[in-house]
Amino acid sequence: MEFPDAGKQCNHSDCEQLDFLPIVCDFCKLVFCKDHSSPNGHSCSKYVDHSVPTSKVSDAVSYKCSQDGCCQSSVAPMLCAKCEKHFCLAHRHHGCFDAKPAKKEIEKLRAHKELQNKVKAEMNKQVDSTLKAAQKKSAASRALANKLKLMKIKGKAVGDSRVPTADRLYFLIHPPLTKPSPANESRPIYLSKDWSIGKATDYCAKRLKIDNQNNQLDSPKLRLFVQETGELLTHDMDSILGSFVNDCIIDGDSLVLEFIDFEIAKQCGSVRIDPDKYN
Repeated sequence: MEFPDAGKQCNHSDCEQLDFLPIVCDFCKLVFCKDHSSPNGHSCSKYVDHSVPTSKVSDAVSYKCSQDGCCQSSVAPMLCAKCEKHFCLAHRHHGCFDAKPAKKEIEKLRAHKELQNKVKAEMNKQVDSTLKAAQKKSAASRALANKLKLMKIKGKAVGDSRVPTADRLYFLIHPPLTKPSPANESRPIYLSKDWSIGKATDYCAKRLKIDNQNNQLDSPKLRLFVQETGELLTHDMDSILGSFVNDCIIDGDSLVLEFIDFEIAKQCGSVRIDPDKYN
């Protein structure tokens, strides 16, 4: 019994045999037997060879070692930083940097270094002299500015008339921003140098009509800050005001009354205000 539809004929011109398991070429889509199924087996017209031919070793660039008597070559250059010649790994330390500089060269370098040292010393002397002059001028300017500021505050300051004139300290007191006072403006006030910080704080709060709750346990507390630095004057409310003069503050300084929450202060680790907000 014959099966005329079984199998396929190989499309190779020299073969054409009937194959019951024919293979279809992925490139030209023709049917071939096992022996002619590869692209090279039937010289496939649709197949493109993408392989890159390797270069011949003889055509590769090589670099010969510059050391006398060495025949070693390298595929990559290794140039000496001084003589700019190529050397193999065995001769990379070929003595280029071992040669001692000539005596004249050493003397030239020494003279140049001495000149540099003299120029540097002279420049440092001029800089120090300029700084000292500027500091003297700045200190004198600050002293004059503080004197004028004190005179201006004294002309408008209010305070307890029972405080002797010789014991008075004059300050420009800024009200708090966290809880603004009804007046909400800075006022020049004189205090007694013998008052405690607590009494001075209470008196300033009264003059500026600030709601002072320092005697209540859980309320935010009023404290005095140095306006120029933003630093808290002190935590110790029993300290005497006069003891801070010429150390933290001067007569005629600007101070800030501000509320602080000690629980928040403990978490932050420090108590400060932003000085620029109280100008």
